Amino acid sequence: MMPVPLDASSADASRSHPLEYAVHVSDASDISINGLIELEPDACGRPRALGAEGQPVSISTSRTTGARVVAWAERGRIGVDLECLAPSDALEAASACFLPQERAWADTLPLQERWHGHLLLWTAKEALLKALGQGFAFGLDQIELEPLGGHALRLRSLCGSAQLAQGWRINHQVRDLAGQRYLIAIALG
Repeated sequence: MMPVPLDASSADASRSHPLEYAVHVSDASDISINGLIELEPDACGRPRALGAEGQPVSISTSRTTGARVVAWAERGRIGVDLECLAPSDALEAASACFLPQERAWADTLPLQERWHGHLLLWTAKEALLKALGQGFAFGLDQIELEPLGGHALRLRSLCGSAQLAQGWRINHQVRDLAGQRYLIAIALG
């Protein structure tokens, strides 16, 4: 497949104010980023690029069967995770990595929705790890999430500190692509 050009006009306009962040989902095997140059990791391993005017841009990518996503933010840090919106045995096994209070929240959901709660938790934690420039060795237990009502989550504490969690936001989006539904988590800090 041909690379999909990525710029602000092709991206989702899901932003709380102009140019906060953008997300692009594609089934292409490659996504090119127009207007951004010198894609390199920063000191923590997060992808970084320079915008058209030389300003640093935070970038995060994720892929799963049939789709890829790239998200970028002109300010702060961004992390993104993409997963098929469907129950799976792997997701059930991954729930063992959640904190007790997170599992307790998911267990309050009706049985047919419990997998969705697990998927929300998993994608949020993975997006946060990416925004932090950390891998799983950082410890999923260092990221404590709590529900806000409905299916919204917030970062309650980071490394046991509520202060470190301040200023972080987690957004989830559902996207349809080629007949498949995907859940995207975006962490902004």
